[in-house]
Amino acid sequence: MTLAHHGLRLIYALVLWSLSITLQAATVVSVDPQGMIEVDNGGDVSFRKGVLVCFFNAQQKPVACGVIQSVEDSSTQILVRPDFVSRVTAGMTAKLAPAKLQPGAKPAAPAAGAAQKPAPAASATKLLATPPQDPKKTGGTWSVTAGGFFIPVHLVNFQAVSYAAPIIRDVTPASLGTVETLWNSEQEVKKNLRGAYGLEIGYRNDWEFKLGLRTILLGNYNFQSNYDLERRPDDTQRLLNFADTSMSGQDYGLALDLYPFHTSSGTWYLSLGGGFDFSQSRLLMEMKKVDDVSGAEIVLAQYTSTIKALSLRLLSSTGFQFGNWNLGLGIYLLWPVQATIDTMTTVSDPQMSKYLASKDGKTDIDTAIAHDLSTYSIQTFLNLGYHF
Repeated sequence: MTLAHHGLRLIYALVLWSLSITLQAATVVSVDPQGMIEVDNGGDVSFRKGVLVCFFNAQQKPVACGVIQSVEDSSTQILVRPDFVSRVTAGMTAKLAPAKLQPGAKPAAPAAGAAQKPAPAASATKLLATPPQDPKKTGGTWSVTAGGFFIPVHLVNFQAVSYAAPIIRDVTPASLGTVETLWNSEQEVKKNLRGAYGLEIGYRNDWEFKLGLRTILLGNYNFQSNYDLERRPDDTQRLLNFADTSMSGQDYGLALDLYPFHTSSGTWYLSLGGGFDFSQSRLLMEMKKVDDVSGAEIVLAQYTSTIKALSLRLLSSTGFQFGNWNLGLGIYLLWPVQATIDTMTTVSDPQMSKYLASKDGKTDIDTAIAHDLSTYSIQTFLNLGYHF
């Protein structure tokens, strides 16, 4: 082999070596569900802002492309189309797209008499030749999320009560002025695991802002118990009247939240933040005396209580992003900082004035139900969201 041949082989090897440096593949480090992908480029000088980069799977087939937004010494931020971001996972390789697909590249004019080549397939054009736009320049992205709440510790608490007849052993009436209360606590209500729904509207640029709405059923309760003993006019037989006590309530909430921290890996994401919560809890109770023979009803007590509260919120939201959709779980901690409680009670039960020892009927009802604000609340929000 001649010296010239050796020289050509050396030049060819040097050209291949220089191309391998120029087109050195980067490795995907993290994937933001909103479209920003970070790669560890190892100081690859060929990466610069505005250049189109494509991502390749294990079979070295391109799955998505994006435009470089910023280049640092050891990492590069690349923005891809939101509908392609779910195709990119950590560990994939990233390489420069061909020059003819780079932003601003002009198509080569066909030679005289040469046949025009067909345009690339629509899928390839969408994947490689249509770079995404920076959401900062288009006003960010919006999201709508809906789901259900599971509340192990509610923001309010109360006692579901039933009427307690002032009789001894269901036969002998109690002595006048000796009864401490005419109400029994049937259930302490401090949590809600059903009947709670929420809707969140979000806007994300660098940080994410959310407006949240929720409605929570506090439950429906109905208890029947003895009321008193009466004699029929025509004989000495005792007939039992009974008391029908019903309770219901609902909670409404409005939240303003900010998520300054966000991280992701592949399709998984985690956001942390805080905010303010405005809530209103309304509780109703009614007790009726029902005649055991005729069924006639007389309302003897009514109770309405409303709690309005301002709370601080500590927020954690995690889940998985699949294209424009995400399945998430939010965990919210609330601490009330200010509240007002308004209660209205009406009583027409003659037994309350007869038998209560140290309080009036209104105070007895208010104390028995004890509708009040909790020290803190824990709320979990299982949701499905869409980003656009």
